[in-house]
Amino acid sequence: MDSDYFIPSFSESNLADSFDLASKLSVQQAMLSLTLIWKLKRLLNIGSEKKLKEVFKVVDNVVMEIIGQRRRDMATTMMGLNKSDLLSRFMGSIENDKYLSDIVISFLSMNWLRTS
Repeated sequence: MDSDYFIPSFSESNLADSFDLASKLSVQQAMLSLTLIWKLKRLLNIGSEKKLKEVFKVVDNVVMEIIGQRRRDMATTMMGLNKSDLLSRFMGSIENDKYLSDIVISFLSMNWLRTS
């Protein structure tokens, strides 16, 4: 899935910054996952755990907006019926937008990690 399809100025976007920070915080989380500090931070929703939730929310909101816009476009035009990009194909077989969002985020994060 081409990230430029979703966000033309991907490298300058809030989504890109959120992916970067989410990656860094996830690595920190993995390093701390066996310690009491990580569990305490998660329980109290402080520090990197709080920030991780915030950046995941940004990513999820952007992707849900993209999906919503595409669904509106498909409902009002014939555009979606002839599209062969991956998002359109998934949308043709997946009705649950949250599940679709999770798939899109997985593809974006794989692409982001591969190119960064």
